[in-house]
Amino acid sequence: MLKIIQDKIRDMKIKLENDETEQTYQIGSRTFTEKEWENLIHRVDKVLEQNKKQVEEKENEREKKKVNEINMKDKEQTIKHADDTELDSLITLLRHEE
Repeated sequence: MLKIIQDKIRDMKIKLENDETEQTYQIGSRTFTEKEWENLIHRVDKVLEQNKKQVEEKENEREKKKVNEINMKDKEQTIKHADDTELDSLITLLRHEE
C-alpha cells in the first residue's frame, strides 16, 4: 500500500514540475478534468443520437404501417362500392326486362 502511495506522489510531483496538471471540477460525487468531462459528454451524446435514430426508425415503421392499413381500407371500400354498383345495375336491368 505504501508503494502505491509513493508512486502516486512521485507521479504528481513529475506532473507539477512539468506543468502537466489539469484542473478538476466536482460534479455530483465525482471529480472530472475538462478532458474527462468532454469525453463523458461525447459518449452520452453518441448514445442519445443512437436512441434518437432508433425512435425515428420505429416511428417511420409505424407511419408506413398506418398508411398501408389506410390504403388497404380504401381498396376494400372501392371494391365494396364497385360490387354494390354492379348489383344496382343488374337489378335495374332485371326490372326493365320484366
